[in-house]
Amino acid sequence: MLAEGTLDTVAPVWATTLTALLADPARAQHYRTQALTRVQNFGPEPIMQRWESLLQQA
Repeated sequence: MLAEGTLDTVAPVWATTLTALLADPARAQHYRTQALTRVQNFGPEPIMQRWESLLQQA
């Protein structure tokens, strides 16, 4: 949906995308669920596991 470009060309795309998202509660719920799942990848435990793995490889 989003393409690279200057702000004057990207802003209308953002507006269209957000308007469509706000008009579709099911899709908005899907993105909320996906976001909650994704954010768990950045909690302390997963980050520590990645650091430990990286340090063991060094």
